[in-house]
Amino acid sequence: NDGNAALQQGNYAEARRKYQEALPLLEPVNQVAVMRAIAGAYYRESTQTKTKEEKAHKTDQALAALKEGLAIKGDDVESLQLIVSLLVISGREADAETFMARLPPGAKVDPDILLNIGIKYYNEENTSEALKLFGRVVSESPNLAQAYYYRARAYLNKGLVPEAKADLQKLLAIDPNNKFSKEAQEYLESETRITKEAGRRYTAWFYAGGIGLDKISEQCSPSMRKAVGGASGLLAFRHGVMSADGTENSVLSERVQTIGDQQVYTRLTKFSRTARAVEVQWTIGHDGSIEGFYVRIKER
Repeated sequence: NDGNAALQQGNYAEARRKYQEALPLLEPVNQVAVMRAIAGAYYRESTQTKTKEEKAHKTDQALAALKEGLAIKGDDVESLQLIVSLLVISGREADAETFMARLPPGAKVDPDILLNIGIKYYNEENTSEALKLFGRVVSESPNLAQAYYYRARAYLNKGLVPEAKADLQKLLAIDPNNKFSKEAQEYLESETRITKEAGRRYTAWFYAGGIGLDKISEQCSPSMRKAVGGASGLLAFRHGVMSADGTENSVLSERVQTIGDQQVYTRLTKFSRTARAVEVQWTIGHDGSIEGFYVRIKER
């Protein structure tokens, strides 16, 4: 109690002295808690030091006290958790992982600590390890919005665009005022805008015929180009559409959807020779190639 009183008064050296005096009087199992208190006194003192060197020294002393406690009880969860936190705060993430591995199953680590280790991996371009940690944060702390942001960035590095978009949408749903929300919104809007512009461009090329059909054929994936028969196949298909339905008079609606790793642009229109709405759809792969296309009467 005397040590706690000195700690509350900011007399850290006196607090540690009192704690040390109490140690021999305690059973080993209770000594671990006192070592944590000594470490806490060192850490609080470190936050008030004037130089980086002093701060680092006090942090090392706090870590030494916690490790001394682990020498008494090697599986003390609180001591392990504190060591992990101090090591990450000190920029020693690799050392922190050694102690994280000693935590028993189910023992949680501060999600911000896990996030920081994941960010370190991400910055080192170790995306696979970063994704593991971001996934753990999301699993254990599903309402931590920034975890979805960083996982989305890692997904994009892997080319996993649908997964990244889903995480950015989750971020906006959890915390629309998060510091990353504007960037997430801009990315999602740009993806939609790019797909819409591409769908409009391909539709215009199809309607125009001629060189437009050559451009569409060039933009198709190899399998899609084979399926439509290249520019000549597109020409025949266009002739059938125009003969049966006429030309587009007006656009009723446009929408963009993400399906798997593809973007789908759907355009609902009115044509001159049919009373029913006509649906034009383009499916665009993650690499920008055309993976699917149709023009058909909208089903009732």
